[in-house]
Amino acid sequence: MTTKKPTEPEVQAMIASDPDTPEWANEELARAKPFAEVFPALAEKARRAGRPKSS
Repeated sequence: MTTKKPTEPEVQAMIASDPDTPEWANEELARAKPFAEVFPALAEKARRAGRPKSS
């Protein structure tokens, strides 16, 4: 079964219908910080965990 890709107008309608998640403005993107800078402890945990060692 193939899934039809939504057209651009359909995508824009879906975006407009969800006011809780607006698109980011350029100013907001410029202020965004890296995950590791905002949550250093979580980032360190994720770095340490990594992939499991093979046996």
